[in-house]
Amino acid sequence: MIETRTRSTRPVDPELLRRSRPVRRQLAICVVLGIATAVAIVGQAWWLAWVLADGFAGVGLGPLWWPLTGVAVAIVARAALGWAPRVGLDEGFRRLRTADPCQAAPWPPPGPAPQRPVTASS
Repeated sequence: MIETRTRSTRPVDPELLRRSRPVRRQLAICVVLGIATAVAIVGQAWWLAWVLADGFAGVGLGPLWWPLTGVAVAIVARAALGWAPRVGLDEGFRRLRTADPCQAAPWPPPGPAPQRPVTASS
């Protein structure tokens, strides 16, 4: 039997889509940075394998200049790409908090703490 979707079983919740508008750009940036990080990891592994294979084969340091530079560039790229999403997420969280003030209520609520009733012990 083939099931049909009803209005209550949508693949994406419309409320979630409405609430995610302020952070969509940051989310897209984080996805792109994640893909770039994966490319940097593969590049670093490839260059490192090149250096190790040629190093054990007895090739001198002269021909290994470009692969060693590639390893260094990949390390720097991975460090930068690891830092960048955190900055983007901080901005996204700030936008999310300021977009809907009702959702950004401080916890615990301001004011005096509720008092417990005092009971006399016998």
